[in-house]
Amino acid sequence: MKKHLMPAFRYTLKDYCRSAGVFVGVIVLVMVFFTVQVSVNGNGNNMALSGLATASCIFLFVLGVADCREKLRLMNQFGLSRSTSYQAELLALAVLAVAVAAVLEAVTGLFQFFAGDHFWFYAGDLYQLIYLWGDKTLILTFGQHVDSVLFNACLTFLLAVSGQFFSLLFWRLSKRWAIAVGVSIPVLLNLIPWSIYRASALHPILSRAYTAIIGFWGASAWNFMLSCLLLSAVIIGINWLLLRRAIIRAPR
Repeated sequence: MKKHLMPAFRYTLKDYCRSAGVFVGVIVLVMVFFTVQVSVNGNGNNMALSGLATASCIFLFVLGVADCREKLRLMNQFGLSRSTSYQAELLALAVLAVAVAAVLEAVTGLFQFFAGDHFWFYAGDLYQLIYLWGDKTLILTFGQHVDSVLFNACLTFLLAVSGQFFSLLFWRLSKRWAIAVGVSIPVLLNLIPWSIYRASALHPILSRAYTAIIGFWGASAWNFMLSCLLLSAVIIGINWLLLRRAIIRAPR
């Protein structure tokens, strides 16, 4: 089945690129619209373009949730093993994450060039906000642009495989457990951060551990990227354990 990996990868990537093209097109149109609005109305209105990494994370997460099982079913109909199908999906998601990050970095760079010395206009991204302190007067070097692309790519790939995890998890759960987990997820998303904050405030050891982790990530973007890749590898392993015993049927 290894000889079928590259054709499956190319098909999956081509399908993903259609969705990514629509996503990037909408992002660019929205940015152009608001830029024109602010430019026409004058300099009294401040404008910040700094949420492209967040938008791409949401896009890759939703893509991982929505398309994982569909691709597995389709590849299964053509006789590909689940191992080959899943490898093709992972490769396509990795390439797509880098491509989307590079395109959005180029879009951000164009808007930074447009902003120039306009004090009312800020264009940046998550990497620049965290590691360059949001300095809009700073002209990024080529290496910093590369770091920003890789930073966003690692983060979005982590969100993509996390989306696959939820898709495969609900695939394996019974209807009753799927409802229970679906209801508990929003509760846990609010409860876990609050619990971490309270625990770190009450227990000095946990507070030092929390501070050490934040300091490790804040010291270098490469530390954060390494953490994202390691966590992605763990989630991919869990996804494979969920997938290897899943019953793959054609959609009705």
